[in-house]
Amino acid sequence: MKKLYLILFLYLISFINTEAQWFTQQSGTNNALYDIEFINDKIGFSCGEGVILKTTNGGMNWINILNDAPIKPYSGIFPVDSNLIYAVGFFRTIVKSTNGGNNWTILENGNTGEGDYYALYFINSITGWISLNYASVRGIMKTTNGGKTFDISQSGTPKDLFFNSSLTGLAL
Repeated sequence: MKKLYLILFLYLISFINTEAQWFTQQSGTNNALYDIEFINDKIGFSCGEGVILKTTNGGMNWINILNDAPIKPYSGIFPVDSNLIYAVGFFRTIVKSTNGGNNWTILENGNTGEGDYYALYFINSITGWISLNYASVRGIMKTTNGGKTFDISQSGTPKDLFFNSSLTGLAL
């Protein structure tokens, strides 16, 4: 009888898949998307070819929140919190929102062919890094004043960044 229960239990559990599942979500745009970041299980941001998108329901619905930012390819986005968001992209583009993406401040807006920013990471509202590639300059820029100024701190052209303090980070 114990064998029968064990066999029945194993048979039933074989129908339960405990692995994570992927579900396709529609972004509402035909534009290519290059980065996605969430601040919690509901609020997230994505960016790509001339679009910056926001979701407030875990990715079920997305709205274009580009508004007054320049229409360029965005390669990276980083929400520090639900209000403060930075995005970077091609042609030396850096934009910042302090109200959840309703409006954007242009921190840098270069011309076509002037170089690209690939990735970014902020540990708080004022300290962050952006990877860059333009002319003969390739590296990681650091800001300690919320993007008003940047200093080049490393060489190379990383496509992704992660920092756990103002002095320690990883670049890919």
